[in-house]
Amino acid sequence: MKLGRKPYVPSTKDFLFRNYRGATLPPVPASFGHYSLIRDWGMLGNDTVGDCVIAGADHETMLWTAEGSQEASFTSDNALSDYSAITGYNPNDPNSDQGTEVRDALSYRRKTGMLDAKGNRHKLSAYLLLDQANLLNEL
Repeated sequence: MKLGRKPYVPSTKDFLFRNYRGATLPPVPASFGHYSLIRDWGMLGNDTVGDCVIAGADHETMLWTAEGSQEASFTSDNALSDYSAITGYNPNDPNSDQGTEVRDALSYRRKTGMLDAKGNRHKLSAYLLLDQANLLNEL
Protein backbone atom coordinates (compact mmCIF):
# COMPACT_ATOMS: atom_id res chain seq x y z
CA MET A 1 0.00 0.00 0.00
CA LYS A 2 1.32 3.40 -0.96
CA LEU A 3 0.92 6.20 1.57
CA GLY A 4 1.03 9.91 0.82
CA ARG A 5 2.58 11.32 4.00
CA LYS A 6 6.37 11.34 4.19
CA PRO A 7 8.19 10.78 7.53
CA TYR A 8 8.57 13.73 9.90
CA VAL A 9 11.95 15.50 9.87
CA PRO A 10 12.63 17.76 12.90
CA SER A 11 13.52 21.42 12.40
CA THR A 12 14.79 24.07 14.82
CA LYS A 13 12.22 26.45 13.28
CA ASP A 14 9.23 24.40 14.54
CA PHE A 15 6.94 26.15 17.00
CA LEU A 16 6.72 23.90 20.05
CA PHE A 17 3.48 23.53 21.98
CA ARG A 18 5.34 23.49 25.31
CA ASN A 19 6.46 27.08 24.63
CA TYR A 20 2.80 28.19 24.58
CA ARG A 21 1.55 26.38 27.71
CA GLY A 22 0.34 29.53 29.44
CA ALA A 23 -1.68 30.81 26.49
CA THR A 24 -5.33 31.55 27.15
CA LEU A 25 -7.54 29.20 25.19
CA PRO A 26 -11.25 29.50 24.43
CA PRO A 27 -13.58 27.39 26.59
CA VAL A 28 -14.24 23.81 25.56
CA PRO A 29 -17.54 23.62 23.64
CA ALA A 30 -20.49 21.86 25.25
CA SER A 31 -20.68 19.51 22.28
CA PHE A 32 -18.29 18.59 19.51
CA GLY A 33 -18.66 16.90 16.17
CA HIS A 34 -19.54 18.88 13.11
CA TYR A 35 -19.03 16.26 10.45
CA SER A 36 -22.61 16.67 9.29
CA LEU A 37 -22.00 20.31 8.28
CA ILE A 38 -20.37 19.07 5.05
CA ARG A 39 -22.69 17.50 2.48
CA ASP A 40 -19.97 16.00 0.26
CA TRP A 41 -16.40 15.65 1.54
CA GLY A 42 -15.09 14.11 -1.69
CA MET A 43 -11.82 12.23 -2.11
CA LEU A 44 -9.98 15.25 -3.58
CA GLY A 45 -7.64 13.04 -5.58
CA ASN A 46 -6.71 10.78 -2.68
CA ASP A 47 -8.41 7.83 -4.37
CA THR A 48 -5.94 7.96 -7.27
CA VAL A 49 -2.70 9.49 -5.91
CA GLY A 50 -0.91 9.92 -2.59
CA ASP A 51 -2.15 13.43 -1.85
CA CYS A 52 -3.67 12.61 1.56
CA VAL A 53 -1.89 15.55 3.22
CA ILE A 54 -3.43 17.91 0.67
CA ALA A 55 -6.89 16.31 0.79
CA GLY A 56 -6.72 16.54 4.59
CA ALA A 57 -5.84 20.23 4.43
CA ASP A 58 -8.76 20.87 2.09
CA HIS A 59 -11.10 18.88 4.35
CA GLU A 60 -9.95 20.89 7.39
CA THR A 61 -10.62 24.11 5.51
CA MET A 62 -14.05 22.87 4.42
CA LEU A 63 -15.00 22.22 8.04
CA TRP A 64 -13.53 25.48 9.39
CA THR A 65 -15.27 27.57 6.76
CA ALA A 66 -18.57 25.72 7.28
CA GLU A 67 -18.25 26.46 11.00
CA GLY A 68 -17.94 30.12 10.06
CA SER A 69 -21.00 29.95 7.80
CA GLN A 70 -18.92 30.64 4.67
CA GLU A 71 -18.36 27.07 3.47
CA ALA A 72 -15.63 26.70 0.86
CA SER A 73 -15.74 23.78 -1.55
CA PHE A 74 -12.78 21.98 -3.09
CA THR A 75 -12.32 19.74 -6.10
CA SER A 76 -9.85 17.04 -7.03
CA ASP A 77 -8.41 19.40 -9.66
CA ASN A 78 -7.73 22.05 -6.98
CA ALA A 79 -6.18 19.49 -4.64
CA LEU A 80 -3.96 18.03 -7.35
CA SER A 81 -2.87 21.52 -8.41
CA ASP A 82 -1.72 22.26 -4.85
CA TYR A 83 -0.14 18.78 -4.60
CA SER A 84 1.85 19.52 -7.76
CA ALA A 85 2.90 22.96 -6.50
CA ILE A 86 4.09 21.57 -3.17
CA THR A 87 5.76 18.34 -4.28
CA GLY A 88 6.48 18.62 -8.00
CA TYR A 89 3.92 15.92 -8.76
CA ASN A 90 3.33 15.58 -12.51
CA PRO A 91 0.16 13.70 -13.52
CA ASN A 92 1.98 12.49 -16.65
CA ASP A 93 4.73 10.88 -14.55
CA PRO A 94 3.43 8.34 -11.99
CA ASN A 95 6.91 8.18 -10.43
CA SER A 96 6.52 11.79 -9.30
CA ASP A 97 3.70 10.73 -6.93
CA GLN A 98 5.92 10.49 -3.85
CA GLY A 99 3.69 11.97 -1.13
CA THR A 100 4.15 15.14 0.88
CA GLU A 101 6.37 16.25 3.74
CA VAL A 102 3.87 17.70 6.22
CA ARG A 103 6.05 20.72 7.02
CA ASP A 104 6.27 21.59 3.32
CA ALA A 105 2.48 21.48 3.10
CA LEU A 106 2.08 23.57 6.26
CA SER A 107 4.53 26.17 4.96
CA TYR A 108 2.62 26.30 1.66
CA ARG A 109 -0.66 26.65 3.54
CA ARG A 110 0.75 29.58 5.53
CA LYS A 111 2.44 31.38 2.63
CA THR A 112 0.20 30.53 -0.35
CA GLY A 113 -2.96 28.86 0.95
CA MET A 114 -5.09 26.05 -0.36
CA LEU A 115 -6.99 26.75 -3.58
CA ASP A 116 -10.77 26.30 -3.39
CA ALA A 117 -13.25 25.72 -6.23
CA LYS A 118 -13.91 29.47 -6.62
CA GLY A 119 -10.21 30.33 -6.94
CA ASN A 120 -9.82 31.66 -3.38
CA ARG A 121 -6.78 30.81 -1.29
CA HIS A 122 -7.19 29.75 2.36
CA LYS A 123 -4.10 30.37 4.50
CA LEU A 124 -3.01 29.33 7.97
CA SER A 125 -1.70 32.02 10.30
CA ALA A 126 0.69 29.65 12.07
CA TYR A 127 1.28 26.03 12.99
CA LEU A 128 3.18 24.32 15.79
CA LEU A 129 4.71 20.97 16.65
CA LEU A 130 2.97 18.78 19.19
CA ASP A 131 5.05 15.74 20.03
CA GLN A 132 2.32 13.23 20.87
CA ALA A 133 4.98 10.65 21.74
CA ASN A 134 6.20 12.84 24.61
CA LEU A 135 3.15 14.66 25.97
CA LEU A 136 4.50 14.88 29.52
CA ASN A 137 7.24 17.23 28.30
CA GLU A 138 4.75 19.13 26.14
CA LEU A 139 2.18 19.81 28.86
